[in-house]
Amino acid sequence: MAKKREQEQASEGIRHDLEQPEGLLPEQARMNGQAGQPHEEPAEEEQEEPDRLSRKEAAHRVIAEIDGDTTMTELADKADALFVAGRGGDAEYSDTDSAAWHLRKELETLEGIGLVALSWECVIHPLVPRLGLPKGK
Repeated sequence: MAKKREQEQASEGIRHDLEQPEGLLPEQARMNGQAGQPHEEPAEEEQEEPDRLSRKEAAHRVIAEIDGDTTMTELADKADALFVAGRGGDAEYSDTDSAAWHLRKELETLEGIGLVALSWECVIHPLVPRLGLPKGK
C-alpha cells in the first residue's frame, strides 16, 4: 500500500512539474499560456502617432540632437519634418523658413550663454571678376 501511495505522489509531482514549470508562480504560468490553458495572443498593438509639436518644440528637439557641425538648412529640414509629421504628414503645413526662424532664435539664445558657437560661411562665386569687380585685389 505504501509503495502505491509513493508512486501516486511521485506521478502527481511529475504532473505538477509539467503543469507548472519551476520558477513560475501560478499567475505567471497562466499569463504565459501554460498550466493547461490555451495561450492568448496579444491584441494588435496600436502604432504610436508622432507627437503634435509646435514649431518651437520641434526646434528644441532638433537642437537637442546636434552632435557637431551642421548647417541651418539641415536643421530646418529636420524641424519641419517633425512639425509636419505631427499633422498627419500633410505637406500643406510644410514651411522650412518658419522652422529656420525658430531654430535661429533658439540658437542665438544658446550662443549668448556660451553653449553653441554660430558661424557664417561665405562662398564667393567664381565669376565675380567677370561681373565688373577688379581682378586680384
